[in-house]
Amino acid sequence: MLIGLAGAGLVGGTWLLGELAMRLAFGSDAVLGRSLLTVLALLAACYLLNELLNQVLFARGLASLAAAAWVLGLLATGTGVLLIRAELLARVSYALTLGAVITTVALAGAHVLTLRTRPLATPTIPTRDGHAP
Repeated sequence: MLIGLAGAGLVGGTWLLGELAMRLAFGSDAVLGRSLLTVLALLAACYLLNELLNQVLFARGLASLAAAAWVLGLLATGTGVLLIRAELLARVSYALTLGAVITTVALAGAHVLTLRTRPLATPTIPTRDGHAP
């Protein structure tokens, strides 16, 4: 939940203040507009969420599903690079963001769909002999 709020803040803050920050940092020669900056912020937000979801799946012993989600995102990125018609920087940015969003959906879907069959483990405190009670 906190990661999602941070991501929403990142995307919203970039949409509101991104162009101003670019002008302050790089002067009037900054070439990235609001839409492209916001897309890149969405990429960053999705990546942060993907790392969290990836670790959850790993901890639940579902590494193969996590890997499949990343491969799906990679395929979406490659397809985006080939099909999106824009200047190179914009095309790659949109394609990477598309791949990150697809990966987010796949990781979240894998987590939700397997929650009943392989629930999150309950924390245990080991005893002196090293075994859980």
